[in-house]
Amino acid sequence: MTNSTSLARLALGACFALAAAAPSRADFFLVQSGGDFTITNDAPPIIEGTFGHFVFVQEGPLLFDTLLIEFAITTQTPPPDDFAATFTFFDSLGESLTGSIDGERFIDADGTWSGSGAWLVTGGTGPYSGLTGGGSYTFFVLPADGASFSSFEGDVVPAPAAATLMAFAGFAATRRRRTA
Repeated sequence: MTNSTSLARLALGACFALAAAAPSRADFFLVQSGGDFTITNDAPPIIEGTFGHFVFVQEGPLLFDTLLIEFAITTQTPPPDDFAATFTFFDSLGESLTGSIDGERFIDADGTWSGSGAWLVTGGTGPYSGLTGGGSYTFFVLPADGASFSSFEGDVVPAPAAATLMAFAGFAATRRRRTA
């Protein structure tokens, strides 16, 4: 009995070590959203505002209903302008995934804005706690209509603790099958 207990502890320790050392699986993430555009401060060279969006396309394991982006644009001569923002995705239970965006904004001849950059996860609540990830971000704004559209594409990675828990569950299931 003592040998099997020691062996189980050794195997469990190896399982945790492997889970901690192994990179977590990345999941594809795509969200497209649209909605309102509001400028809250228009005092160049800084322009600040928000995008209040509903999510209408998404792929991957995460499910969100709404998106809030708070941005600051630093106008540049010559363009493009610097675009920095924070984002918060909300699910139907109010849990959230937060992050940052850094990129550029262009103003087209007809006055529409377009831009792109990179996003990075910085935090989350509930099931999104501990996620990491990032990717590319694009946006399109119709200032005269007060409308905006965004697209996030990239990868999200589960927290290392989640990977360890999955490895432990696999070990426990294997051990249970052997004893049955």
